[in-house]
Amino acid sequence: MPPRSHQEHLRQSREEILEAIGEHPDLVFVRGFGNRGDELIWAGTRSLLEVLVYREIGIEELPGASGGTALICGGGAFCRSFHELMPHVLAIAELRFERVIVLPSSFDTSVDAVRAALRRSSALVFARERESYRRIQPLCDARLAHDCAFFFDFSPYRATPGRGTLNAFRHDGESTGEHALPSDNDDISTTAGSMDTWMRRIAAHELIRTDRAHVMIAAAMLDKRVEFVPGSYFKVSAIAEYALSGFPVTRLDTEQPTPADRVGARLAPIPCSPPTKARRERLKAQAAATPPPPAQASSDAHGVPRITAVIISHERPEMALGAIHSVIQTAEQARVPVSLLVIDNNSSEYTRRLLSEGREEHPSIELHFSDDDLGRAGGRGLALELAKSELVLFLDEAAELMPGSLAQLLCELDRHPEAYAVGATVLLPDGRIAQSGGWYRESREVVHFTLAHAGATLEQGELSPSGACDWIPGTATLARRAAFEQFPLDPKMSSSCEDAEWCLRVADSRPGCFRRSREALALHHTEQRPLDYSDLRVRARRQRTSTAAMAVCCERLTWIRFRCCPGWLNRMAPSNWPARGS
Repeated sequence: MPPRSHQEHLRQSREEILEAIGEHPDLVFVRGFGNRGDELIWAGTRSLLEVLVYREIGIEELPGASGGTALICGGGAFCRSFHELMPHVLAIAELRFERVIVLPSSFDTSVDAVRAALRRSSALVFARERESYRRIQPLCDARLAHDCAFFFDFSPYRATPGRGTLNAFRHDGESTGEHALPSDNDDISTTAGSMDTWMRRIAAHELIRTDRAHVMIAAAMLDKRVEFVPGSYFKVSAIAEYALSGFPVTRLDTEQPTPADRVGARLAPIPCSPPTKARRERLKAQAAATPPPPAQASSDAHGVPRITAVIISHERPEMALGAIHSVIQTAEQARVPVSLLVIDNNSSEYTRRLLSEGREEHPSIELHFSDDDLGRAGGRGLALELAKSELVLFLDEAAELMPGSLAQLLCELDRHPEAYAVGATVLLPDGRIAQSGGWYRESREVVHFTLAHAGATLEQGELSPSGACDWIPGTATLARRAAFEQFPLDPKMSSSCEDAEWCLRVADSRPGCFRRSREALALHHTEQRPLDYSDLRVRARRQRTSTAAMAVCCERLTWIRFRCCPGWLNRMAPSNWPARGS
């Protein structure tokens, strides 16, 4: 059973949160996203709120909701690895509701977007451990309370006797990556089919070793011995110190064989599962079956390569090194010299070290570390300032070029001097096409962007020949650098939208300047995103301002841009949104 001191602290946290909520007649709990550990937070939050009248919605419903008080679900999505969405969610909530409370969370304020969002916010923000509380106190109205997972009723699972050791280490962006995973590792937060299965897996063992906060919390509350390894930031250690003192929870000595020695960095294909490896080999064979025609001269009169390959990196070093490796391989196979430029957006020291180690294998790589998170648009803008070549290849850090793809893209541009850019055909690990160029249609108020051939497969023979298209996403794109001098990227655009916005601006002046290549193939190792964007529907709500009506819209990977008066306003960053009540 939990120590008496823990029960007292939990009672105080409950009272603190409920007092902050008050008796507002219109209360909305905004459920988050995530894995089985996040489901434990949601379940604990429902137990906390059972004495109140409230309604529950998902994040995808937030932009269409409104009311009195919004309770933003707690968690770890204000961290370096998974911060893309929550600062926006906080800003949307403050536009739509009279009052906003962020339930106990961890906050990595070394991340620019997190720090800026809290500084702008008028919400009441709860930290779930002292380190986050210390960091956010100067930025916002901050309080301290236990993680809402602690309010869950664990008693039905305590009767299960435990035997043996469960190694449940994570393998996503919050892992430090400094140690190999144990051979019997099971990241149950992603593999368990339900929260009940997740809880029973923990209950069935005597000793739990993990670097996941909620595996640690659940195990401690089920009277298990816990040995934890810190993740990529302070969250796990800070929760253990603040909320689990008095429990049999100790830090695992990493000198022991579990986890094993640190994994070194190297230029190699992006690590992936056996099925994805098999898919990659099939794609290589398909690409090799269509050899590209000879490319034109690939260097200028001074021997400077015509192409600079640009990769924007952030906290995914193995993927970035794999993307670099694919460029080097395809360039050497096609005998096309390429300059390599990597822009790292304010990653951790560990990530920077791995990238530097990778550069030692190929010293020609130019590596720039930014102390600010420039975003993808800002990172590309910096790369365009540094690049001196005629052409620029933008390659996502999670993408790999297949053999011959670079030469295919180059030949497509050379055959069509009127074209500004050409995009590759990008495939997902399951073999479906993610994109092969795109189309858009414009009505009085919106522009709908669609991805051509999305969901089809190469085997189905549904992919049309290379040709013109309306726009091209920047996953694997070869472009003329001069086009960006005439039409600069907007550095304030949010990730995944800068491509559509730039292409539309260019197409307004130069119709027919984008092309897609059927023969140039790239494999995109997409990770599970914080939210399934196919479900995200953000409906426009005109703010009380004379100059703009602004919203973020996605529907089945369709980006919608709302026309404002005067001209176009397309600023997705919360800092550019109209203030609530303005």
